Amino acid sequence: MSTSREFLIERWARDPDALSAEERARVETWVSSDVESRSAAEFWRAFFEQSDELRSHVAPSQVQSFVSEMFAAPLTLTLTPWAPSQDGHAVGEPPVWKADAPQPSTRSAFTNVATLAHEDEGVLVRIMRDEMRGHYRLYILAEPQETYAHALVELPEANVQMVTDERGRTRFSVSERVEPQDLGARAILRRAVGSVQLPAAGTVAPVELENGLRLVVRRADGSVVVEASSENDQASPTRAALVTEDREKSIFTFSDDLARVKLSEQTSGTLYFYL
Repeated sequence: MSTSREFLIERWARDPDALSAEERARVETWVSSDVESRSAAEFWRAFFEQSDELRSHVAPSQVQSFVSEMFAAPLTLTLTPWAPSQDGHAVGEPPVWKADAPQPSTRSAFTNVATLAHEDEGVLVRIMRDEMRGHYRLYILAEPQETYAHALVELPEANVQMVTDERGRTRFSVSERVEPQDLGARAILRRAVGSVQLPAAGTVAPVELENGLRLVVRRADGSVVVEASSENDQASPTRAALVTEDREKSIFTFSDDLARVKLSEQTSGTLYFYL
């Protein structure tokens, strides 16, 4: 199965209404006529249903929910391992999809690696391993889901940083020296506090972050320079991420309220900022 087909089936299983009518019809045809596509759909339905069940046990209390409605979600969260049975609720084993396709190159199997949670905020992170392709998938599960769009996720024990997409999911790879338990030891989740389209060469783009801090983004001589205004007392960003139009992602850090990254003249995309 191609990656693009699998990705579309995954989106359909989670939220069919998020797809266009043409995309939904295409997936429904695959699922009704193709064994592997049907297996994939069943797997992703089970995965998201179980994820919702898991999250229901870490959802914030009514008091916390009321406070969350009054104030913005925290800018940074540290999530720790969560066992499905720790609150006395029994939850089934994570689903595993093993397609029955005849060619090994089209088979795919996913296994659960870790589940991490921040119970006060009702946020869950699940990490799955794609056994066929050898990479991992990370999913942030929260309400509303868009709160953690383009979030920066750090797995410190594995020395990995990554940026999620608009649905709070991403794929990543790790060094062979990294053990699975390192991935599930701890996760630091940073919410994007502002963004700006990458300016054209020779131009400047201002941006104001959620905390009121103003930044200036300059592009010249093959570089992009981001500088925090000296007129503000608010906390400056510690990191930024560039997501290009072809979905390439790069992360860079600030030093003394300044960040610089080398880019080709043809590069276009969006910069996201994190405290």
